[in-house]
Amino acid sequence: MAETPEDLRDRAEDVLSDPKFATSEPGLIDRLVEWVQEVFSDLLEFVTDSTVFGGVAVGWILLAAMIGLIVFFLLRYLPSFSSAKAESVRATVLTHKNRRTRAEWLAEAEAAERKGQHREAVRARYKATVAGLIEQDELPDTVGATATELRNAFRGDPSRSDPFSSSTGAFSDVWYGGDEADQSDAARVAGWDEQVVGKSAR
Repeated sequence: MAETPEDLRDRAEDVLSDPKFATSEPGLIDRLVEWVQEVFSDLLEFVTDSTVFGGVAVGWILLAAMIGLIVFFLLRYLPSFSSAKAESVRATVLTHKNRRTRAEWLAEAEAAERKGQHREAVRARYKATVAGLIEQDELPDTVGATATELRNAFRGDPSRSDPFSSSTGAFSDVWYGGDEADQSDAARVAGWDEQVVGKSAR
């Protein structure tokens, strides 16, 4: 017996009534977003309908909101930027203030030599030379200057610039190039130090 249209409709309703075909209810977040959208839409409609120059009013509202955001970001982040800049300047000043003297580097070199730490002795001897030239205003007191930059910045006559160049090369080879150092290396750097800075600077 053929099914009537009523039978087909009843069967379709039975199938669609199955829970797997049920539409899910909107979640809490979806309902919240929808509510915010409705409130914002009603607010704009109220402003435009109750003001003669409704479009102008909306424009002013948006402009005020943008200005408010700019002011907020300036107040929020500008103090941090100024503070970071001040910290950087203060760090530079402290670095200059806490720089070791020539006498301190020489003392460290002698202590390293007594312990047989020739690599550290070469470094301390070279740093003593650099500190002596800075104290005599023959080298700029530049934080972070490389050995090559220091060598190029020294304008002494060849009797002093050549030993300083040799000392710079020996220091770079040992400290950065990984060369082994022994007592003779520290002694050579000490001899060059005497030629560049002199015994009077001790």
